[in-house]
Amino acid sequence: MTIRDGHRRQRIVLALLRAGEEYSRGFGACRVTAPVAFEDEDASGFWEAAGYPHDEEIGRRVRNL
Repeated sequence: MTIRDGHRRQRIVLALLRAGEEYSRGFGACRVTAPVAFEDEDASGFWEAAGYPHDEEIGRRVRNL
């Protein structure tokens, strides 16, 4: 899926991600892992900015809730 240029930088995806985190937290989740293709610069940039650094040990992006 691609995001059209007119819809970029509106923080829609970030708002959806945060809502999902909040929903998961309500069920007791304390950590989220995201399998992201690290060579995808757009995706990596988003996940990094969202607070999901690359965890070298497991090869995914991880954020504690």
